[in-house]
Amino acid sequence: MPPGRVPKRQPAPAGNHEENKNDAVQTPHPGSAQPPSAPPVHAVSSSAASQSTSTHVRIICREKNTSWVLSGPLTVGRGHGGMPWQDDPFLTERDAIITVTSDALHIEEISPVNPMFRLVDSRVLLSSGDWFMAGNSVFVYMRSHSQISEHNTQGGITLIGSSEPSPWGYLRHIAANGHVMGIYPLWSSSEELGRGNGLPRIPSLSERHLRISIQAGTVVLEPLSGEVWIRISESGRIALPTVLRIGSCEYEFSTI
Repeated sequence: MPPGRVPKRQPAPAGNHEENKNDAVQTPHPGSAQPPSAPPVHAVSSSAASQSTSTHVRIICREKNTSWVLSGPLTVGRGHGGMPWQDDPFLTERDAIITVTSDALHIEEISPVNPMFRLVDSRVLLSSGDWFMAGNSVFVYMRSHSQISEHNTQGGITLIGSSEPSPWGYLRHIAANGHVMGIYPLWSSSEELGRGNGLPRIPSLSERHLRISIQAGTVVLEPLSGEVWIRISESGRIALPTVLRIGSCEYEFSTI
């Protein structure tokens, strides 16, 4: 999947599903985009049955209204039996390894081709090079003007606004089709992105989707009225519960 490519998904109509009592994994049935409080459990890993001391995690696919109970390590990739994402065409055969502990996921990225994103539940600090997703767009935060010069030289990307160095960074805007739409300097100590205001104005965002601000000398990303996803670094610890975007679907992770 090209950087920033966000596959469009159409949730199927809701339906009633029975619990699968066999260990074999069945193809998840389509369901509503928002899972009920207790969706059916379709699979338990074989390692879970043999290791009573192992930590288990419940995984809910939002789009398919399907739930699994598994124990790590979990291989993120296409073709791995028993994994929720085993048939996802937007994954390679081996993209990442997820290790499960009592209160967190530990993620080891193997292939950078299909990055994983985490749903931001409050606010996060941005470092130069961080990616985040909002609506159908991906943004890359870049701190220094030298990074902008490199992008302009190598990719012919338009710098939107003044060519003077920005006091606290730039946003590189990548559309859903993978095309770079431009690079936007961040001038004030608080900038909002949305459909109705801010720079840039993006139709797929809500009116006031998110805010980027300077707080105590650090750059802070904060959701306002829409979902914001931040790319997981090459290796990182993610506290549970959490929601991850893996391939073309969104998955809720929680301990049981």
